[in-house]
Amino acid sequence: MHLLLEDQFITLTADISKKEDIQQILSTTLQNFNKVDILFNSAGIFDMQPLWDES
Repeated sequence: MHLLLEDQFITLTADISKKEDIQQILSTTLQNFNKVDILFNSAGIFDMQPLWDES
């Protein structure tokens, strides 16, 4: 089992259609960890509503 400590991850918000934002994501990641292990893209629009109203 691996434990995830608070200083082992960062979250970033960016507009991936903007080159400057992508460069900032990479720069921030490399400054903090010296490498990229995982990229998680959860881009999209989410309309908050009760689960039972989801189709």
